[in-house]
Amino acid sequence: MVAADFDYLATRNEIIEGAFRIVGALEIGQNLTAEQLAQGIKAIQLLVKSWSNKHLFLWSLNQSSFATSANQELYINPGDSDIEAAIIGCDKAWVVDSNDDLPLEVVSYSRYLDFYDKETNSGRPKVIAFKPTPVPSFYVWPSPDAIYAIKTLCVFPLEDLDLAAGNGDIPARFQRALKYGLAEDLFDEYPGPMNERQYVQQKAAILFLEAKNVDAPRETTREVQGMYGRCR
Repeated sequence: MVAADFDYLATRNEIIEGAFRIVGALEIGQNLTAEQLAQGIKAIQLLVKSWSNKHLFLWSLNQSSFATSANQELYINPGDSDIEAAIIGCDKAWVVDSNDDLPLEVVSYSRYLDFYDKETNSGRPKVIAFKPTPVPSFYVWPSPDAIYAIKTLCVFPLEDLDLAAGNGDIPARFQRALKYGLAEDLFDEYPGPMNERQYVQQKAAILFLEAKNVDAPRETTREVQGMYGRCR
C-alpha cells in the first residue's frame, strides 16, 4: 500500500508529550493529563516567543493565487479572506502564460519603487513585489496587458499553538528543536539528574542552531520581522 501522508509532522501535543517523556514526567504509553497539556502549551508558547528575541521568526509557506487585470499594477489583499489577510511575505511567484508556469522575480517593495516605467510599460508580468502594510498588497511589473493568473508561495505567521487544536503549522526543521527546548524548560519544574539536564540543554542548543542555519534568507526578511510581532 502506498502511503498517503508524506509530511512526517508531529502535532503540537506529540511534541509536548515527547518533552515530558524526556524529563521523565511521562511514561511510554501514558497520555498527558489536562494539567500537563495546559502547562506544555504555555511553555511552548513562551519558548517560541523567546526565539524571536534571537532574531528567529517562525513562519510557514502556503500557496495563494490571484488574477490580474489589464493595466493594473496593484492588487490589495487579492484573495479577500482571513487567510490571505494573514500573509506577511512572498517567497516565490509564477505567472501562468499558455498553460506554462513562468517564474516571476520577487523583489522588495522599495526596489519596485525604483522602476521608472511602472505606468507606461505593459506586457506579461516579470516582477512581483509584496507590501505587508497597511494591508497585504502585491505589485507587478510591467503593467499587465491582459488577464494573467499569478501563483504565489506566501509567508504566513506561525499559528498560535494555544489555538492550534493539537496541530499547528510548525516548520518540520524546528520540531525536534522545540521538543528538546521545551524539555530543557520543563526541567525547572521536573528536576532530574544534572547530567541528563546538561545533555538535553546541549542537544536543544545544537538542534536550534541546525534549524536556524537552514532557515532560507529572503529579501523581505525585514518586513517579515516587523510584521511578525503585529500578526502574533
